Amino acid sequence: MIQVGKYMGTYRYILSPVIYNRLSESKVIQEASLRSGINRGTINAVWDAIGSVIQAWATEGHSVAVPGLGTMRFGVRASSASSVSRVSSDLINSRRVIFTPSAELRRELKNTSVSISCYNRLGKLVKTVNSEGDIMGDFEIELLSSPEEGGTFEGAGYYNDGDLAQLKAIPAEGYRFVKWNDDETEAERSVSVSSDASFVATFKKIDGSDSGSGSGGSSSGGSNGGSSGGSTTKYTLTVTSADSATGTVTGGGTYAAGTQATINASPAIGYKFSQWSDGNTSSSRQVTVNGNMTLTATFAPSTTEEGDGDDMGM
Repeated sequence: MIQVGKYMGTYRYILSPVIYNRLSESKVIQEASLRSGINRGTINAVWDAIGSVIQAWATEGHSVAVPGLGTMRFGVRASSASSVSRVSSDLINSRRVIFTPSAELRRELKNTSVSISCYNRLGKLVKTVNSEGDIMGDFEIELLSSPEEGGTFEGAGYYNDGDLAQLKAIPAEGYRFVKWNDDETEAERSVSVSSDASFVATFKKIDGSDSGSGSGGSSSGGSNGGSSGGSTTKYTLTVTSADSATGTVTGGGTYAAGTQATINASPAIGYKFSQWSDGNTSSSRQVTVNGNMTLTATFAPSTTEEGDGDDMGM
């Protein structure tokens, strides 16, 4: 039974993967030995060494290659702060490991057929569905709620490059939508997909002190602009990174027409900023927002650190 959101109190079918077997470290090493012809002792030593290197480099902030799979890096989920004086480690909500599959692995997953078995709440098999293999796009849009019980969302999933993802934040009963983590205040929005991205919908509990000022206006901006009278035309500036493993961007959000918005592109270690999708080569720049627009930052391997990069990949 669904516990939160618009389907609360109803039974619905929810997809979840089934883990057939939990394969131990020793089982993996044994199979690798059989396939490669290398003795288990050698593989075991290499396994330990690679694991130690990946752990050390990932926790230092590097995006580290995982053999045959992709890259992984350390990340956090954190709350925003209204001023720099409030910035501290207490803003961190959780620490996590972010895995980015390689292009080869993405293709393999995309072409892997999926068998779906549907069971009702009594445990009876009622339907079996087989996919044709084309089940995902090139990039993943991840959606999260903060707090988790504050609401649900629509639009998460896999998309192809250039697709428009339609995102929607749905507050649970007793909550209202506040904003997305990129400061967009519209609960329903469109996002141009050019890389993996994660969006967090923030909700706030409605109480006596909140109901008077909150309902008017997260979408219209009335709470910020009441003294100006009338509505102000606003546009969405979306900034993305062509590959989140090579660099990050800031400055996206909703702005009043004519605003000079500052956007920044910050390369990851071992990379340098290349250019924005409109050809501009300044990593930090101002953009006049006169309509909805999307700018994508591209990063390239740093020529001054290519030697180190090659060593890390060995």
